[in-house]
Amino acid sequence: MAKKRKAVADETEVVKFLTSVLRGDEAEEVVVKDRIKAAQLLGKRYGMFTDKVKIDEDSVVQIIDNVPKGDGYE
Repeated sequence: MAKKRKAVADETEVVKFLTSVLRGDEAEEVVVKDRIKAAQLLGKRYGMFTDKVKIDEDSVVQIIDNVPKGDGYE
């Protein structure tokens, strides 16, 4: 029995396709703007364009309520 092709592309297939477009490996001629778009999509996928810093630290936040009473801020 012939192997059935999946109806929906999985993540690996999409990444492989975008990589082949980026590298110009597709049989059809790929316009430069499409190669740039493929690069952007891959960059987004791998988090290459984020300015966020990921911090993995287990810490405890301690709130100290030591404001004196009777200062007119009641």
